[in-house]
Amino acid sequence: MLTALLLSRWVTHPISERFDRALVERAHTLAALCELDDGVLEFSFAGREMPEFDTGGDQYFQLWDEQGREVSRSPSLGDSFLDHARLDEGRSSFENTPLPDGREGRLVHLAFRPRMDEELLDEEDEPDPEEQAWLESAEEHTPPLVQLRLAIERESLDAELLRLRVTIWASLAFALLVLLWITTRLVERGLRPLGALAEEVGRIQADTLSSPLNSPAAGIEELAPIEAALNRSLAGLAEAFRREREFSANVAHELRTPLAELRSLCEVAPMVEADREALLGFFRDTERITLRMERAVIALLELARLENGQEEPLRQAIDPVRLLEEALRRAASGPNAGRVQLPRAEGLEILADAMILERLLANLLGNALSHSPEETPVQVEVEREQATLAICITNEAPALEQEDMRHLCRRFWRKDESRTGDQHAGLGLALVKHWSDLLGLELAFTLLAGKLRVRLSGLPLSS
Repeated sequence: MLTALLLSRWVTHPISERFDRALVERAHTLAALCELDDGVLEFSFAGREMPEFDTGGDQYFQLWDEQGREVSRSPSLGDSFLDHARLDEGRSSFENTPLPDGREGRLVHLAFRPRMDEELLDEEDEPDPEEQAWLESAEEHTPPLVQLRLAIERESLDAELLRLRVTIWASLAFALLVLLWITTRLVERGLRPLGALAEEVGRIQADTLSSPLNSPAAGIEELAPIEAALNRSLAGLAEAFRREREFSANVAHELRTPLAELRSLCEVAPMVEADREALLGFFRDTERITLRMERAVIALLELARLENGQEEPLRQAIDPVRLLEEALRRAASGPNAGRVQLPRAEGLEILADAMILERLLANLLGNALSHSPEETPVQVEVEREQATLAICITNEAPALEQEDMRHLCRRFWRKDESRTGDQHAGLGLALVKHWSDLLGLELAFTLLAGKLRVRLSGLPLSS
């Protein structure tokens, strides 16, 4: 709208100015017909040469002398008149005014001093004594100020200006409509790939989360980051669903056997005579089964927390030998703990999360004690590697083979179910693997001459 207003003014204003200039020039033409002759103000109007001012004409003028007396008027005025006003010499003014015939008009007001009769000023003629006296007095007096008001109709100008304005506004409106149509088509065309992407996202189901999006938006540079971000989000959701399903399956797998045992105990209990030994045996079996279920659930919840990123390590200076002693107290007690040969203190400190690393080492030590023959030693070594430290745990493992190395960190994997018994859920090394990844450590298993060596490396030394 502002553009249309500025364009309209830019086009119509020069036309109005040219109209006013033409009006002023015509007023000066009329002023040139006014002269001072023998002290008398005369206006030499020739109606035949200016028919527009004659009776029935469409242009009007009126003159007044300095005292406000009418000097002349156009025959076209008839009995009407133009409003008298006064201006200073050399000034002019414009105004819109109704014309005597009822039309709208444009009026110019001009104040001027008339010229003197040129014949009296001709040097070749010899003025008579009266004329000489008048000329001498005229040189001493300024000619009177004359007021001229000239009015002409302006309806034709207004009609032309209106036509121009309508043309400008109509052209601009048409251009805006065309631009709107083009913009709409371009936006629809540009958003078509986004619509296709939205449709593809709308078709995603729980079982198709792992399938990446492959919409027409892939070839559009602006939409490629959006599609990539959606694919990353969908992959994260798919992984979350996978972990949820795996957790449910793990819980069902691990609790199925103890729940079946509990059910059997409940079915057999009413058939057994109520003696004290049988009752105590029933409760001992119940305690054993519930402890197994508790260990499995705690381990599974710990795995879920690790996989969901809910545990953040806290780095602090730790004495590795003292931490191994704490881990051993947590993993075993009594004579079984005496099988572990811990290294001597060397005054070294590492940077790690004490709680997580203690649980990790306790699981490794407990696993070594549980799966090695009784009365065989478990050797623990601390190796320094430039700016890092490595902890190695070695135990006898006659039942393991090289093929078993790749299964050690798999959930619920046991080499021999009958020998393992109820004490382990098969999740210890899986937790160790997650803890080592969380701490940024490297975990390696080596089987050599019937001995399993677990090496935890990358522990940074404290400066």
